[in-house]
Amino acid sequence: MKEGPLAGQRVPVETELVVGRVAADVTIEDPLISRRHAAIRPVGDALEIEDLGSLNGTWVNGVRIEGRRGLEGGDLVQVGSASFEIEPASVGSGQTLLAPVVSSAVAAAVFGEDELRPVTAVFADIVGSTTLGERLSPDEVKLVIGEFVGRMTRAIEHYGGFVQAYMGDGIAAFFGASRAHEDDAERAARAALAIVSEVEEYGRVIEGSWQISDFNVRVGINTGAVAVGLVGGAAPHPVAVGDTTNIAARLQAAAEPGSIVVGEATAKSLIRTFALEPLGDVAVKGRSEPVSAWRLIGAQAALQPGFATAIVGREPELEQLGAITDELRNGRGQLAILLGEAGLGKTRLVAEMRANGSGDVNWLEGHCLSYGTEVIYGPFIQILRNWIGAEDGEAEASVWAKLEAKLGLLPEAQAPDVLPHLARGLALGFDPASEERMADTSPADLARELRRAYRTWLASLARQGPVVAVVEDVHWEDASSRQLIEELFELVDEAPLLFLLTLRVDPASEGWRTRLHALSEYPHRTTELRLQPLDDAAAHRLLEGLPQSRGLGDSELKLIVTAAEGNPLYLEELLNAFVDQTGPLPGHTWAPTAARPRVLTPTLDSLLVARIDALSESGRRLAQLAAVIGRSFPVRVLERIAGSNSIDDDLTELVRADIVRELRRYPEEEYIFRHGLLWQACLSTLPTARRRALHGAVAAAFETLFADALENHYEVIAHHFVHSDDLGKALLYLERAGERAAALDASRRAEELWRRALKVADKVGDDAMRQALEERLAGLGADRA
Repeated sequence: MKEGPLAGQRVPVETELVVGRVAADVTIEDPLISRRHAAIRPVGDALEIEDLGSLNGTWVNGVRIEGRRGLEGGDLVQVGSASFEIEPASVGSGQTLLAPVVSSAVAAAVFGEDELRPVTAVFADIVGSTTLGERLSPDEVKLVIGEFVGRMTRAIEHYGGFVQAYMGDGIAAFFGASRAHEDDAERAARAALAIVSEVEEYGRVIEGSWQISDFNVRVGINTGAVAVGLVGGAAPHPVAVGDTTNIAARLQAAAEPGSIVVGEATAKSLIRTFALEPLGDVAVKGRSEPVSAWRLIGAQAALQPGFATAIVGREPELEQLGAITDELRNGRGQLAILLGEAGLGKTRLVAEMRANGSGDVNWLEGHCLSYGTEVIYGPFIQILRNWIGAEDGEAEASVWAKLEAKLGLLPEAQAPDVLPHLARGLALGFDPASEERMADTSPADLARELRRAYRTWLASLARQGPVVAVVEDVHWEDASSRQLIEELFELVDEAPLLFLLTLRVDPASEGWRTRLHALSEYPHRTTELRLQPLDDAAAHRLLEGLPQSRGLGDSELKLIVTAAEGNPLYLEELLNAFVDQTGPLPGHTWAPTAARPRVLTPTLDSLLVARIDALSESGRRLAQLAAVIGRSFPVRVLERIAGSNSIDDDLTELVRADIVRELRRYPEEEYIFRHGLLWQACLSTLPTARRRALHGAVAAAFETLFADALENHYEVIAHHFVHSDDLGKALLYLERAGERAAALDASRRAEELWRRALKVADKVGDDAMRQALEERLAGLGADRA
């Protein structure tokens, strides 16, 4: 450690070491570290780390781990506000060393440099703490409040949130602060509902122990852009600040005890899967205008998408899916994979396929969740619950009865060990005989028996008639679900069963392994449909069919079509952003590709930033640097501003993640962002000061690298200097770019450039240049006359 009580120490990991605050092998006095926080142990010639159920989590290279993870030399492990660097063993020592480093690196590892990010803020405050203070001793108050604050924290962290601050009897938490997810608003809502559910149980305990009946909680949620970064002195602390957080705090204050109040942007993200009650406008201190608010009542079953228009531009895919369904009706099992980026219409195609089907097909459907990897066989549990008609929160006895009754209709599924194993998968209690029989069975054998029970049930169902089993978002599949689905694939050679999978391009995911398994082991049964963006004509037809587009002119529709680049989701979200926009931003005309988060809907903003955040830290930083250069970027310039000639690995990562593609190799190696909105998403996270500094660095790189043909790059250099802090050079290059345009007889372009130069001359107070530019503009006017 570079400072503090462990400064300079190195600890050899020869046996398991527990890191914690009390009674641990490596003890660190830090309130953010749990008593037994994490364990590091040798495994063969390597190391692994395991989080021991800590309150604030264990992080490796800025990513929170779930369970165990292998370690390599150079990895940065963070626990609380302390961090350790893993060093390889000395040659011949047979050991690997654990080296503590400066504690403030923890926050830097998670949050890095200051950024602008789309987040969902959750403020939760305990109601009734004053009564506790009057009735209980200080240590009892601390015990009661501390326990429930811990429960709130665990609910937030369970869904991937981060608690920024503990405020005595409340917390301020954020989803998306360190890494965005497209469903951050949903994660926040589920965490808030878990907190309210938790307080009902905990309140009964308080009432029974101390006869205090008003213990409760109120929660406020709001979605929007914030500035994220580090503040403080010796031990900087990560914070997220901005109007979004202020409104969340005010919504929490306006909530009734035991309720959750959400802002408008959050409500729009939740409308399809949560019950909401409008509350009207809520006055917010410090704001001239009130904000719209809704009460979050609870989760509801996901609605079938309510598509306002007919499907557009997907006729070939629908024809292929129709042929696959015909094969299924003829008794031949199939595997179908819909592959494409978010928003291209995979779910829309599934819905259309279901709508076109007849009653002779049994339709099953489940989804993989981005935050659901802790639920073993999650999508198949959902499929089974939907099949028996089980409701959320339904009593176990009722669910058991439904399962038993439905299985009774399938003779082949009435084996004595099918029901108890499927019940176990649904987390239902066992009958005593089954429980006794399973007591001595190993976990691996139980898992194997559960998979066998699923197979027996699905095979029995398929013998009754054709079955379509849809598993959506397979890129979020967990390892257990992958093992189960690959075993179930064997049924397509035996029964009229169609597995229809939707997934995105993500070679690192479990779902990608499932795809490769299908293509390699069942090529005779597998059809893969890779969705491409719509062409402009189809995109325009789709846009015209949306009710929000009524009243917009052709030029406005064309602007949205151009910006969406054929992605149907982007089309709709950009249209919503256009309609919601109350007026042009200061100094801007409205443009969907403007590099400002608030011209996009929160849904689209989070979706795009989430794709960037899924990259490695170095890959994400390189994407930001590339975005400053432009939609397309020369590799030499990127290497220059990155300060390295070794960017190949990170650039390859961007290509494989479908963020960028190669544009050309000659005469200059150049890449381009796959989508204009992805390019803008990379830019949108950079704070103004950082972006201006990078624009200056890009301009300087062009000056140096292209010094032999500088005139060919005058406009590019001028653009970057205009957005930097060096307006003097911006003026110089704008004037030169205008001269070159005039010499090439492009008088209109010359006029545009010189008029921009006039504005810069006014800013820097260069009267001589202003006069010269006015004379040149007058000369252009005379020539045209």
